[in-house]
Amino acid sequence: MAESSQSPSDESTSTIDPVTALANMHISDSQNRDIVKDEGNGRAMEDSRTAKEGKKIEKFDGISHCSPVEAGGSLPDTMEVRADPVKGEGLFAKRDISVSEPIWALPYSIFMALETEKLSSTCYSCLAVISSHIPHIKGTAREDMNLKSCTGCSQVKFCNKDCQAKAWKAYHKLECKIFSLYRENFPPMVIRAVMRVVLLKDKGLLPKEHWEILMNDLVCHEHVWKTAPPNNITAMVRDIKIVTKSKLSLETLIKLFWVMRTNSIELPTSVHGGIGTMLDPVFAKLNHSCVANVMLYRPWHTSASGWNLDSNPSAEQRGTFATVIPLRDIKAGEELTIFYSDPTSSVSERNLKHMDNYYFECTCPRCADDMKAISEIEDSMPIVSAEHESWSERVLQQLENLQGGKEEALLAYNKVSEDWERNLPKYLDYPALYTASHFDQISLHLAVNGLHFGAFDKTLINLLRSYFLIYPARLTGRHNYSNIHVMFVMLETFDILLAINCKDKRVDEPDQDDIKQSLRRLSKSGVGKETLVYWR
Repeated sequence: MAESSQSPSDESTSTIDPVTALANMHISDSQNRDIVKDEGNGRAMEDSRTAKEGKKIEKFDGISHCSPVEAGGSLPDTMEVRADPVKGEGLFAKRDISVSEPIWALPYSIFMALETEKLSSTCYSCLAVISSHIPHIKGTAREDMNLKSCTGCSQVKFCNKDCQAKAWKAYHKLECKIFSLYRENFPPMVIRAVMRVVLLKDKGLLPKEHWEILMNDLVCHEHVWKTAPPNNITAMVRDIKIVTKSKLSLETLIKLFWVMRTNSIELPTSVHGGIGTMLDPVFAKLNHSCVANVMLYRPWHTSASGWNLDSNPSAEQRGTFATVIPLRDIKAGEELTIFYSDPTSSVSERNLKHMDNYYFECTCPRCADDMKAISEIEDSMPIVSAEHESWSERVLQQLENLQGGKEEALLAYNKVSEDWERNLPKYLDYPALYTASHFDQISLHLAVNGLHFGAFDKTLINLLRSYFLIYPARLTGRHNYSNIHVMFVMLETFDILLAINCKDKRVDEPDQDDIKQSLRRLSKSGVGKETLVYWR
């Protein structure tokens, strides 16, 4: 959820130019951590004092840029905070919740940052996206819209003057001069998210109660960073203090960094995947389960340019950036949980992420079942299991490292795809192998690269496999985000092959020869146009 990558820990980093240091500094998830195994699945292990003291979790808004949600208000009547001696705090249903009933709405959060590569294609105020990362498929991207760069820093862009004015008043006037110092390298998004909070706090623009929520009500893994020796995070935070000229102490800034890193979530779009990081203090109380029962959904209206401006006549729309919805019926007293990691990833990958980012080992029923199934296959068919693990690891690595020019990359893609199609059938009789391993990641890589290379038949086949083979076994609810995303791309791929509704839905027009070749390959497999129409 938070941006992270490997980097050496070097205390001397802080002695160089802080602008350069911040731009080049990255975060190592596993660096200087205490390995703490949590038998529960919570974000928190150490911080249940809030509930013990009877504090109320407040709905978080009140900042002028945010949509008008009652500041200091109580939680919705559907849920309450409870403390667990192992997991810390969590949110629980106070009454039965129907699968068709939205639980609560999240306002636009000022505590966010865009991924560096998304800055050029996303409005820095309303977050409208002007280009799709999925080849040939437009989705909600506003291809007809041109973003204008900030004349001060030239690093961020806006839909129009109204969006620019709104962002300037709320936060960008504090960041602009600092951003202008970065011409080549830009700081990672988590650093920029922390920097914004520091600037708002130092300038007196962050209400006291909101600062209290950040610093006292959210988990920050003090047992990790207070006992760790100076490291690259210490250096980064010191440079934030220098660049922002902050009056806050170094220890306070380090704690804020860990609050943001631990509690931030992926900044979502309606269909284009994540574009950054954001923090919502109420949402941060949700604990993890690989069989989560709620998810975050970003309504379609928030993809429109300027949706959160005062000129939008609907106050309800202006006040709703995202909605927490149930994935199934939830009983009174049941804990509300979300995914901290991709539930279609292998159990080993999921737990590696949980340990690296959140310092716990997941023991939910899904993980227990996966571990048991894999162990049984390893014991009964060790050769098959080892071959599958080695083969799938190799295929995934090859897909993640497609390089060279288009022709060279296409040849490599076709080679990997043929390897996948040739060897996959021998493992389909062992569901534990392909539902608890890299199957979905490989399928999605093949699908997206298929769109890129015009192999629409391969895109369609791999999306169908994920949708019908993997997701029913891995995901709760047919309306979860992964299902919606894959279904959307799958239907668009059908439309490309069948030449349906092309004008308003395409980023660029697919090559007709690619379509003909894709249809020819499908036909050889026994899938003609009539079958495609039927499936569509």
